[in-house]
Amino acid sequence: AADVAAPSATAFFYQTGELWGIDRVFAPTAWEAGITGSHDTVVAVIDTGIAWNHPDLGSNVVHVACYTAAGAVIGPDTTSGPCNPYPTESDHGTHVAGTVAANFGGGVVGVGPNLGLAGYNTFEFIPGCGVCSFSSSRWLAMIDAAERGFDVINMSLGSFAAYGGGNTSGLATFVAADNRVANFVIQQGTTIVASAGNSGANLNGTNINIPGGLPGIANIGATGIQPAPRFPFPGSFDIRAFYSNFGAAVTLSAPGGDCGQIGTCNANRPANWFEYLVLSSVVAPNPTCGATASCPVGYGWKGGTSMASPHVAGVAGLVIDENPGLTPNQVVSILRRTAENLGNRQDFGHGMVNAAAALGLE
Repeated sequence: AADVAAPSATAFFYQTGELWGIDRVFAPTAWEAGITGSHDTVVAVIDTGIAWNHPDLGSNVVHVACYTAAGAVIGPDTTSGPCNPYPTESDHGTHVAGTVAANFGGGVVGVGPNLGLAGYNTFEFIPGCGVCSFSSSRWLAMIDAAERGFDVINMSLGSFAAYGGGNTSGLATFVAADNRVANFVIQQGTTIVASAGNSGANLNGTNINIPGGLPGIANIGATGIQPAPRFPFPGSFDIRAFYSNFGAAVTLSAPGGDCGQIGTCNANRPANWFEYLVLSSVVAPNPTCGATASCPVGYGWKGGTSMASPHVAGVAGLVIDENPGLTPNQVVSILRRTAENLGNRQDFGHGMVNAAAALGLE
């Protein structure tokens, strides 16, 4: 299932409470302690590209690149080459980047407002698929990010498959290749965070989501919030978002949003349903304005495990910025150990990522 999206907002600010996900992972507690990240720590967003003309993002974007079937471009070259690092097909990566590290003073703010951002655009139009990413493009971006010493990779993307029938051999070969790339990245010292997927499927048994379900990667499920899209709120509680994959393969959970009702997102949703989603930075991309990196920017809501994953990537970035000697396995272990227990491990993994606890502030 695709991420759910709502119409773009015009102007919202952290103080109004719309960023309930940022509050829910206790990022403000870190800020109050003076922990906001720095450009010494870079989160690479492998996605549809980051709109670096967005005022909430531009100050933190330290590197951009694109990898497609036609070739690669390293750096902000928007006028020539086989691909464009600037988003031309989708605002997905710009939204994800805002949750990681939108700066202070704009319409939204990310978990780590001063972390560095590296934007990788690996998406292109693929006949029969739509706006998709070849795994080979993603692998090249992962390797490049690791070799550049970037600290965290966020991949709010993936596919879902099941072993069995006639595809077992081919799937096993594909998973083995993906696993080799992930192992290389982790050995280079880069922590990988990825979305668990939006199929509402049980990942136990023969099912697997890739790349999030690979060993060593933090596989992130999504939560919604009830009864109101605010945190803290009297009587508030977390639910597994109806679309979020679940099972033992899920490492952690984070806010991904729902539509204000448990179990679905249909016509009976409340009038303010979009506020139950995740608000972040967006862009209105197309190839014409993308050629000059000047597409209109703003704010909007989306929902999905894609929106949950960058909450965790932002917390990972803050932890690494405070403790730069940590290995990826140590980072993921800290996030697991300090997560807030939400009860059902099959639904929520080790629980809700908690920036304050992960940083030793509670």
